[in-house]
Amino acid sequence: CVSAPTVFSNQLQPAVNNTGAYEKRFGRFLFVCDFCITCEEEKRASATVDRVDVLEKKIDSMKSAFKSEISELKSILCKPETSLFNTATSENVGPNNVWEDKQRTKNLKHMMAIKKDENGNPVNAAKLEKICIENGISVHKTFTLKCSTDTGIVLNSKVDADKLKGKLVSECPGHMIEKVATKVPTINVVGFNREYSKEEISTMLKNQNPGITSVLEESDCTDDKVLEVIYVAPLRNNSSVYRATIRVSNIIRSLISKQNDRLFVGSQTCKVYD
Repeated sequence: CVSAPTVFSNQLQPAVNNTGAYEKRFGRFLFVCDFCITCEEEKRASATVDRVDVLEKKIDSMKSAFKSEISELKSILCKPETSLFNTATSENVGPNNVWEDKQRTKNLKHMMAIKKDENGNPVNAAKLEKICIENGISVHKTFTLKCSTDTGIVLNSKVDADKLKGKLVSECPGHMIEKVATKVPTINVVGFNREYSKEEISTMLKNQNPGITSVLEESDCTDDKVLEVIYVAPLRNNSSVYRATIRVSNIIRSLISKQNDRLFVGSQTCKVYD
């Protein structure tokens, strides 16, 4: 039963009884008192407040995280600058950087190859051992070279290498002795957007990479200053991108490794591969 003024009753009754224009509609009216409306509004408001609280907590945690990161960056930037050259020449050997293994690269400087004689016979191993023992020559290892089958020998120092070479010349004149040249890394620098000349690439590497500049200017050792562009060529699968093959020293390769194997060239960086 609906008790209301006639105008309101005439409009409300068809909707309640599903007659007239409301004949095909279905559902019921829900009459809610002011108290119930207030409770529902409070419930919705509290849910909104809870969501706002959660959001504020997330924002506060993000602020604290960013603040700690910014403070770390500030502390790094406020530290006194150290020379890249001095960092690269430290004696600490990086576990993932083979070019910082001083003993490994140093041994290559004292390796010799003893050639076979004119009859194709290698040097007598017993005689070679006797020469080393009698003359106090320290040897890391003796082995047979795979390709030539000549005898290879790695000495402990340059003094030992020179001493052994002199003794072999006098006591084994039929065997030629060759000092193995120091091996240096060869890298491919990939990503040039045009074909630069060798001189242009060399200039960019020297001028735009502070670590390389420091080595070339500060190092007294000529072995550290190797930087030779061998050739420049387009990629096989993309002729619009070029790569440069470059021979560098161990210390320069170590510096490149510390730059995440990237080099600054022109208006970009290029990836470096061994």
